[in-house]
Amino acid sequence: MSISQKIEKYFKNQIKIIKTEKNPLSKKKMVGALVSDVGGRCISAIANAINACRNYVKKCGEIVRNNLPILSSKNKCGRNKYEENHPEIVIYIKEICTNSEFVDKSLKDNITYIDVSAKYIINELKNKYNYADKDCPCENTIIRILREKLEYKITKVKKNKVQKKIKETDEIFNNVNLKKEELSKSDENTIGISIDDKVAKYVGELSGNGSSWIERNALDHDTNPDYIVKPFGIMDLKTKEVKLYCTTSNSTADFKVDSIEEYLKQKLKINPKINKLMIFLDNGPENSSSRKLWKYRIIKLVIKYNIQQIELVYYPPYHSKYNMIEHYWGVLQRHWNGLIINDLDKLIGAINSCTWSGINSKGYLSAIVYEKGRNIDVAELAELEKNHITYNNQNIKKMELNNNSIIVTFIFEFTL
Repeated sequence: MSISQKIEKYFKNQIKIIKTEKNPLSKKKMVGALVSDVGGRCISAIANAINACRNYVKKCGEIVRNNLPILSSKNKCGRNKYEENHPEIVIYIKEICTNSEFVDKSLKDNITYIDVSAKYIINELKNKYNYADKDCPCENTIIRILREKLEYKITKVKKNKVQKKIKETDEIFNNVNLKKEELSKSDENTIGISIDDKVAKYVGELSGNGSSWIERNALDHDTNPDYIVKPFGIMDLKTKEVKLYCTTSNSTADFKVDSIEEYLKQKLKINPKINKLMIFLDNGPENSSSRKLWKYRIIKLVIKYNIQQIELVYYPPYHSKYNMIEHYWGVLQRHWNGLIINDLDKLIGAINSCTWSGINSKGYLSAIVYEKGRNIDVAELAELEKNHITYNNQNIKKMELNNNSIIVTFIFEFTL
């Protein structure tokens, strides 16, 4: 029996493991061990079996035989980085960018932004520091130095000039974080959800401005889709499940509360002892804390299902992107971009095949027609508010913004 046949017969599993090993240091150790097991005259045969160079197999055998340290050759190949040969370049780029630094005061991060381009920095290196064309680093190198060495982030617009922030923003954020912590420590009888609308989805022979490996014909210039669907998302903050309720009529307060009711009914089937629901949301027009129909329907929901307490935890104005369900929308958009969703069944199928945290989302289509402008009995609402609504912070219940009176409530507590 030849050495090759011997390796194929007795060391088949080891060869298979070596071929699939991703860590180069572990792979060297495995190859060296195989050389020791088979024998010193098997270098060429092992090299052929694992599709490797003979010298590589020989070195691995020597490392194991002589008990030498296994060193990574990752940093020993290729050219040195530009800043390793020219360490002063980092200082020069820092000096050029100093007057262009700013931070986004309206956001909760410590990122330093600059609003200059790599091309501008190259011109400054030539003008101020007398760099010749051949000595200047390329744009990609400059961007890498800005990101890795100086920890800058390039942006075209100074975000703290366009982002709006009200004086109560920090206080509201503190409350949101406290409620998130409270939810994380709560028992199984408390559930927390994040809710929000997604931009309407056009259903028809449209590509959605996406791309596909499969050649498809789409009518992207057709401005009359077959359906205009308004998705409303509910994300369970404990289990990470996402459920999308869709309507082809109007995404009104009635539609939103009906969707929350369907979600709650499914949860109550699993655990009938649920007594508290925490809802994290923004001040959208239909679920605003000043919306009479929204408050009326939520109170009725509390009474109908004997829920002891529902808390509405609002994010500050202009900061809805911190709402967890917002992160799912980008995943869904990338998922169905390029798909030709020309009927409602395909729309629901696309939602059901989209995953979040490894869990498939669920899509539901409502057949109810929701009309805008539904009126309610104001006197009845006033009586319900008096008996069931508690404002956690009266000082921040109302605030003035852009000469319009809006309500940004820390929490509504609807209780029985």
